[in-house]
Amino acid sequence: FKKESLWNYELGFKWRGFNDRVSVNASGFYMDWKDMQVPSVEILIDATGNIVNNFRIDNSKAKSVGFELEAQALATDNILIGGGVGYLDAEFSAFGADDPFPINNMGFDLDGVTIPRSPKWTINLFGQYDFTVKGLDSFVRAEWTYRSKITSDMEAAVSELPILNNAVTAARGFDTAFGGTGFSNGFAFPWPRVGSPSSVPSYDVTNLRAGISGERWSVTAYVENVFDKNYYTGTQENFGLGGFRIRPHFRTAGINFRLYSQ
Repeated sequence: FKKESLWNYELGFKWRGFNDRVSVNASGFYMDWKDMQVPSVEILIDATGNIVNNFRIDNSKAKSVGFELEAQALATDNILIGGGVGYLDAEFSAFGADDPFPINNMGFDLDGVTIPRSPKWTINLFGQYDFTVKGLDSFVRAEWTYRSKITSDMEAAVSELPILNNAVTAARGFDTAFGGTGFSNGFAFPWPRVGSPSSVPSYDVTNLRAGISGERWSVTAYVENVFDKNYYTGTQENFGLGGFRIRPHFRTAGINFRLYSQ
């Protein structure tokens, strides 16, 4: 496979004002990939009729445009608030119907399809209250984050696309249905497969933290996923008895203690 190259154009600014109590950072960017390395799987049938997975790398053009905005403000001497928002439009700009992307012995039109692990929107907010307890620095903090829908890998990305059936795929011997002619037992599954678990749905999560610290020590208590949201942040779909693998996130609580040497 060819080497991958990328041009990244970015423009931004940083601003502080109101006696340095407010700060704003913003940037916009455009990325232009040449020969992006895209992994795929090619299903082959050997001389004895056994199914063989051949892992391969193909090269594609791609582009990404977006912006990031972050701000925070010291609302009072004890209260800090802030947040950020990011927008990302990352798409393949190659592997069209005349040169389809090969995976699992099928062809797909990737032109304009979102690159895996590229959420359109990410948002975060936080608020922190600082105070003292018997002269010791203390704080309580709440955090909220949001991420829009993504796909985790190429198999998930193509699962919502129609399988191509044209002169190009016919010449290359691609299947026109999942598990079609390429399998000795001829089994097949419905296609496309839209939604979960092929895609990682959008989610939002809230975390709480509180801590107290002395000159050489600190104690922090935390609860992550306070409202026990049922969400996951990744999938992996590999052909086999393992099926789909997802990465769930449970509500967790804990206490961290640190001791600092002089």
